[in-house]
Order: sequence, then structure tokens, then C-alpha cells
Amino acid sequence: MHAPGPIYLLRHPVPELASGICYGRTDIPLRPGWEASIDTLITRLPTGIRIVSSPSRRCLQPARRLADKLDAPCKSNPDLQELDFGDWEGQAWDTLDGPESRHWAKDFVHRCPPGGESFAQLQRRVRVAVQREIETTGLPLLLVTHAGPIRALLAIQHGLALNRSFEYKLDFCSLHQLDPRNIRSPAPQRNLDGRLSRSTHFPSISQPERSGSRDGRGGRGGRPFLLIAVSWLGPTSQSARRSRTR
Repeated sequence: MHAPGPIYLLRHPVPELASGICYGRTDIPLRPGWEASIDTLITRLPTGIRIVSSPSRRCLQPARRLADKLDAPCKSNPDLQELDFGDWEGQAWDTLDGPESRHWAKDFVHRCPPGGESFAQLQRRVRVAVQREIETTGLPLLLVTHAGPIRALLAIQHGLALNRSFEYKLDFCSLHQLDPRNIRSPAPQRNLDGRLSRSTHFPSISQPERSGSRDGRGGRGGRPFLLIAVSWLGPTSQSARRSRTR
């Protein structure tokens, strides 16, 4: 077995769509001019890197551009896709705010949107995918993916429960580093109140970049469903942004 190299996590550039739309598996194009933000990353990545991307075009296009610039191998892996929001895909977050979505928001880690998947299910598939990739070769690895998978992997790295993963500030086209050793050594995780959880993840090697939130959902109060919507995919609507500041 090869000694694993460093893993880099890259969130895709800004997508081209109206604000306030729920999108996970929906294949959204990138906003024109995305190439410049990707080109700035070339000098920050090591030579000999191997690139694995979500098949969504907002990830695969920049992955292929980096592969061309770095003369690196590139492939897609469907397990790096964003959360499947099921029946909510393509709908406005504001119109989804109701009893069903609020029920989901009370335990978005374990509950699924109708026809979709839970955050815990996402973390399991992403973790297995990364484990398989790092066991393939010792080359450094770049994963071009989405906010959900990156939050799930950073939670693993920092020993943070998934219900606190929105404490990470993830800008579009932001680059993060993951120690592959943390994918193999389980450690107890902590919930919002600091108590040990029954599930397991992995020891911390550094502290996450915090967004300043107190409730672990990207805000300091207000309507939990819209706060999660804002934190998951970025600003979504005027009403959601107002709720975040209340």
C-alpha cells in the first residue's frame, strides 16, 4: 500500500443561477469568468497531483482546467456529489419553508428531504470514496467538490459533529487541506452542547475557520430551516438573509 499524500479540497466556483434556489444534484453551470479564480490556484497545488471531481459540471469543468494546466490525471467520482435534496431540487427555499422542511431542519443530520438523502448518508459515502482514493496511490490528491462534502470531511478532520459543521466558512473556490491519516483513526465526536456523540469520527490536526455562528447553523437565531439553507449553499433570498441577522 502506498503512503498517502496530502489531500486538497476545492469548492467549485460561483454557479450561475438565481438566488434562493435549492440545488444539490441539480447540474448548474458556472458563472461566466470562473476561469480566473481557478487559475490563481495553480501555484498553490503541488506537482504530481491527482484530481478527482464530482461529476457536476460546476466541479468537473474547473477540475479539467486544472488538470490541463498541471498536466495531471483527472477523473470523476459520483460519490463526491452534493447532498441529494430530492423533491426540493430546483425549488425556491422560501416556498419550501413549511412543516415538512422544519421537521427536517430539526435533525438535518439524520433526516432526509423527501426523495433525498441525509447529511449523515452523505458523509458516509464521501468518507468511503476518499478512503478508496487514498489507498490507490501515494500521489497528492485534489478533490473538486461541493460545500456539503467538504463540510463533512472537515468535520471528520476536526472531530466535529455534523450538526456543528456549519461553523466552517466555505467560500466558493476556497481551498482546504485534509490529512489522510484522519480518515482512518476514529475518535469520539461532540455535539452542539459539547457532549460526546454515539457516532465516531476523527482527531483534529488544526482548528477550523469559524464563521462566527453560535448555533452551528450559520446564524445566531431566527428560523432554523432558512438558516441552514443560507449556510449550506450560500445566500439564498432576502428573507433568509434577514432571518440570519435577527
